Amino acid sequence: GVDLLRDSTWWRAYPLALIHHTLPRKHWTNTTTFMMFGDTDGHHWYGPDAVCRVLAAAFDDSRAQWLAEALDESEVCATPQERILTLGVIDPDVPVTPPNDLPPFAHFTDHDIVIGRSDWSDDGSVYGFCCGPSMGHKGVRNYRNPVAGGHMHAFAGTFQIFSHGQFVICPAGYTAKWTRYHNTLLVDGEGQIGETNAWFEDLEFRRGHPTPRMLHAEHGGVYDYLVGDAGKAYPDALGVRRFNRHLLYVRPDAWVIVDDIELQRPATLSLLFHTGFALSAGETNTFTGSGERASLAMRTLAPGDIAHRAEVQAMLYTTDGRHTHDLDLLTLETKAPQQRAVFVTLLMVGDAGAPADVSDARAAVTDQTVAVTLPRAAGGGRYDIALTGGIQQTR
Repeated sequence: GVDLLRDSTWWRAYPLALIHHTLPRKHWTNTTTFMMFGDTDGHHWYGPDAVCRVLAAAFDDSRAQWLAEALDESEVCATPQERILTLGVIDPDVPVTPPNDLPPFAHFTDHDIVIGRSDWSDDGSVYGFCCGPSMGHKGVRNYRNPVAGGHMHAFAGTFQIFSHGQFVICPAGYTAKWTRYHNTLLVDGEGQIGETNAWFEDLEFRRGHPTPRMLHAEHGGVYDYLVGDAGKAYPDALGVRRFNRHLLYVRPDAWVIVDDIELQRPATLSLLFHTGFALSAGETNTFTGSGERASLAMRTLAPGDIAHRAEVQAMLYTTDGRHTHDLDLLTLETKAPQQRAVFVTLLMVGDAGAPADVSDARAAVTDQTVAVTLPRAAGGGRYDIALTGGIQQTR
């Protein structure tokens, strides 16, 4: 007597979640359609337009119908099995409603993933930030047997940015489960609980180890502000007392990352940024580069004395270790072991060949706050970020 489809809250919510995960429609390809976390080749393996057709009919869901129509028209998921799966499931009486009136922001609270965008245009910016347990908070509360794990990654605090037509801060893809493949923190070169060369292992979390979580997720008209507690993702032996990552997104093309880190003992702290193209170092801790469609300007506003390293990182596949692809990697690092550090990193995206001028950006760091003044290229303005969580905008 149970309808596994119509009685499922998860299936009812699925199309809307997919819509929030989409990249700007102008740039859909067979490998860049959705923003995904975990094992992925950048596209949906089974459609998902056939799935959306079924759900549109089951729930009279006009947004599911829109996504199916849009995917069908773009032919980015036009596999033979997908075409077969759509036979007989399309309900033409369900209308099509595009997502234009949806908020450009979604917080998926079980896994603590946030996806935000500049707007719902076909050529905007999209970012994603992940800071939750791999099996979800519900899984942690209710199960001690493995209910997820394998296809997830040791990447709490990681983020991605797609802007001006390409990924400028990149996901790892379908790779071995090393933290060093992601846009987060290494402590003395070591990563998070569960990292392996094969399948992510969440056993410590299932045994009761505290899990990472989102502390704050705020959407505003001009900016979004997030705080993730990623410190709990690290093994106790590394002595991470706190790793709170604050992400400020100022529409349409500026991001500020504030990393508040405290350890039990001094260690080398390494922040990783996998970029869509190589960056070159300039003056005052500034790094710039340009790809096929976009440019990126990064500047470390604090601390003033850092080391940096640019390299091409070979990404290896899970289980067999074969080489799958390369990513450009910029590592920002303390020059000497530190017990406490606050990093402030500005990222601005522009058109290819024209990196933004970030030379006039500023940050003032105290024990309690970080005051960031954006460059004129980002509209200026000051944002006071409380390290305990909270933000105030001053124009």
